Amino acid sequence: MARDVHNQLTLMSKCADNEILKAMKAFRRHTEIQSSSCGALCRLAVNDGNQVALMSKGAEDAILKAVQSFPLHAELQSYSCRALYGLAYNNAESVIILMCKGADGEILNVMRKFRGNVEIQKFAIGALCNLAVNADNQVSLMSKGAGDEILEAMKAYPVHTELQEYACGALWNLAVNADNKMTLMSKGADDEILKAMKAFPLHAEIQSYSCGALCNVAVNADNQVSLMSKSTDNEILKAM
Repeated sequence: MARDVHNQLTLMSKCADNEILKAMKAFRRHTEIQSSSCGALCRLAVNDGNQVALMSKGAEDAILKAVQSFPLHAELQSYSCRALYGLAYNNAESVIILMCKGADGEILNVMRKFRGNVEIQKFAIGALCNLAVNADNQVSLMSKGAGDEILEAMKAYPVHTELQEYACGALWNLAVNADNKMTLMSKGADDEILKAMKAFPLHAEIQSYSCGALCNVAVNADNQVSLMSKSTDNEILKAM
């Protein structure tokens, strides 16, 4: 029911979120209730207005507790990453709160445990992309290995459209920071971005996010030389 936009608003107006959170608190050790609840919250969090309401009621705390309680439950972890992705979308205050509560660490732990699960990888990267819009978060995320995890996923799933899109967006955000530009280049981020551009020449978002990421890393003089040596200019011109 919560997949439909109208239903998402209707359910929130009838306080469905309150009942979901009550169930999560009452049945903390019940795997299916926790998993289904995270699934419901991830769908409710798609709506911008719902994000604020959910965060004000501590939805992020309930999700993070579930993540910690059932670290090997793939479905729950997938729903949780998707919920955190939704809560962090286009909301500066939520991004700061989620980082303060350790959401980034949990997301990275999930990525490392479920490298073979493309849905988890995709939504985890989407969540990292949203968290990385904040300048302080960019530094913290890189220090915890977010760049490495994103690049590993890009290599593992080179033809997965959404994952590549989120990954290019995440690298674009992370590369705003001067130190991150150098670190990402040293880890071969430019190569993965160029591969994505070549693999998806007609995908507007991938092309746009890739150009944004390349723009950010190209601020550095040494990076400029390296990028030109790899015919980066050709790929940018093709995108135009």
